[in-house]
Amino acid sequence: MGGVISQETSLAENALLKRLADKDSIVDNDPFWNQLFSFNLKIDDNDSRLAAHIESSVGDLLQSLMHNTATTGNFASLIRVFLRRAEQLRESEQYENKIFLWQCANSLIVLRYVCAFLTQRMSEGEFLRTFDKGEEKKVDSDSDSDDEQEEEEIVYESTAEQFLHSLIEIIVELPVTDYTMDVQMEAVRCIITLLSTQLYREGIQTEAVVFGYLLKGVCSIRCMDLSRALLHNYLHHNTEYKRGTTGQKQAESIVFGLAASMWSVMQFVTGGEETEEESEKRPPASLGSLSALLLLTLACHPLPEGRLNPIKDALQHFLNAQEVSSLNVQIRTFKMDYSVLYERLCATVRQEPPMLLLYLLLHRNSGFRNYVLSRINLENLVRYSSDKPMVRCLFDSTKGMIPSGSSSHSQSLASSSSLPSQHHTYLSLIVILILSEDDFFCKLIHETMVSGVEWAEPDRPLGEISLGGLIALVFIRAIHRNTLKTRDHRCPRACPVSPG
Repeated sequence: MGGVISQETSLAENALLKRLADKDSIVDNDPFWNQLFSFNLKIDDNDSRLAAHIESSVGDLLQSLMHNTATTGNFASLIRVFLRRAEQLRESEQYENKIFLWQCANSLIVLRYVCAFLTQRMSEGEFLRTFDKGEEKKVDSDSDSDDEQEEEEIVYESTAEQFLHSLIEIIVELPVTDYTMDVQMEAVRCIITLLSTQLYREGIQTEAVVFGYLLKGVCSIRCMDLSRALLHNYLHHNTEYKRGTTGQKQAESIVFGLAASMWSVMQFVTGGEETEEESEKRPPASLGSLSALLLLTLACHPLPEGRLNPIKDALQHFLNAQEVSSLNVQIRTFKMDYSVLYERLCATVRQEPPMLLLYLLLHRNSGFRNYVLSRINLENLVRYSSDKPMVRCLFDSTKGMIPSGSSSHSQSLASSSSLPSQHHTYLSLIVILILSEDDFFCKLIHETMVSGVEWAEPDRPLGEISLGGLIALVFIRAIHRNTLKTRDHRCPRACPVSPG
């Protein structure tokens, strides 16, 4: 049993997985790796029950691998096999080598599950050292070290850093097609998994090694290109991802607070536990949604000693692709179509990650902020419809304060499981506050009449009302809820100074 891993295979009894976790070393060029990567197991990460079943099935095997890899170096061999294959990915994509691309995606799935297991049970230092186990066996004592240094274009601090750099190269350089979607998705998932070491540590680690590799080491050279690629994925690759359907399948600061609240999504990526309610609220996984999560996780990570975060810096300075700037830009940056970004943000601000992205861009990127404030259809960002619910998001946050004497319809709304989080609510307030600093925005919302807002007062329909009046009504309810329940000291400071 277990010659090939398939849907009918018992994972706990699979011979290939047993050999990987066993006490015998496996060399890099062993045909075993081709067999291991040639599986057809259906892994639907949107199905939390199936994911939990897979984790429990391979739990004992991963435990054995964790204990044995210190002597066998099999995990390090797995990493080296992937690194060798990653160098051939671009060529395989050009020639549409489906088998090779499929095996590379499978190798990343194996790596993701192993890394997720190890990060939960090892310190970050112990985990990163497993990447280099057994590497010393390949050193040739007769080789000329000077010649080796001349041949190497990049000097990595460790194999883990080289692995991260390889994943970034995939995201940046490998075109997103039906054949490469699986590889792209797993590359993003793997980076998030490696960053998830903070899930299992107390407090925010400003000196986290993996973050250091990405933001300060060799990988930091590619941060601008990585930001551009992740932002491009968020704009253009938003179809729900199911393996096999595309050619095969978060300190007191609000920014850091919301980044921490997004760890629940990272738990989903890395295979952590989540409640049934969280599963219902989580948006369908797509390359775009995961790319936005990774982009924000990196941008919101604090660096010590006032060091500049290159991801946040890239978000601050990128330009509009539809405009020719006459300014002499002294820094290296990239261009993105502001109109496409604006429309995408309008359509997704009901989710926490896009709301945080909108806040970061309005707060830090003056070019994008000026573009948004110059829009004639600016009300699209704040009015309520089925897919543009910033004001509705604020209103929904007040549902928990509906009086006991209200109608059953109102009470049923209050019991909804899709209420926005406190972070989401506060960010909505701050975004509207930033926009209200512009006189044109204030004039526009008070001149724009809206109707069909029965949701605001279910028992007393409002009829037609100005958008500014609707915002004022929702803000009053938000202050009322804050005064009686949440007592968040930041909310009363934000609401009164916004447009009334």
